[in-house]
Amino acid sequence: MRKQRIPMAVTIRLVIIAVLMLALIVSTNRPAFSMTIDVLAWATTRDTTSVTQDRQKVTALHEAGHLVVSAALRGMGSIHSAKVFTRVATDSDNTLYGESDTDVSIPQGSRSDAMNVAAVFYAGMMTESALLDRDSDSSGSDQKAASAAIFDRFENPETAEHGMAALQTDSELKSFMKDSTAAAACATATVYANAQVIRDLGDEIMRQPTYFNRRHMSEDELREFFTSHPITKASPACDF
Repeated sequence: MRKQRIPMAVTIRLVIIAVLMLALIVSTNRPAFSMTIDVLAWATTRDTTSVTQDRQKVTALHEAGHLVVSAALRGMGSIHSAKVFTRVATDSDNTLYGESDTDVSIPQGSRSDAMNVAAVFYAGMMTESALLDRDSDSSGSDQKAASAAIFDRFENPETAEHGMAALQTDSELKSFMKDSTAAAACATATVYANAQVIRDLGDEIMRQPTYFNRRHMSEDELREFFTSHPITKASPACDF
């Protein structure tokens, strides 16, 4: 009788379960291991799913929008890399499609820098709306990040709280709403002014070979791209 071999996938899962059990035993009275257990447990439950070519193209354009607007508003020093994932790990709460690495540091109290950062976050969803006439799948996260950049300027001197918790008056709330609208308008104007550069960068990202389930452009590759693709600087809509 031939021995029946255990499939590799099953073997890997058994090993992970064994590691989890060992970590659980070792972690008794050792809280430092709890995060490791949570991460490993999540890793055993997620699925790996392919991202279609069309979805990758949309994501490449979305990330190109973030990068081009960041370069236009905050300079070349603010951009670092672009990634579009061809396979993603998903769970019931999140799907990761791509990312662009930009410098989002905000000097405390600087309204213009906070507004520029908010515009960079708005740029992805505005790119999809302006150039593809579609609503972005990640509009919620983009809006949340943009709002956080503007919220962080507000501070309650009595509690030292920042963000929404620091908004105390109607005038502060109106100021936040006005700044949010202005940042989105700046992002939209900059996207339209650089529409062809964004399209070209999206195409360039898609031309990159796939390594480790992602297409990737490094900081040096992005700088080389922008050398031959001049960016139109911020429009009057961005005079904060």
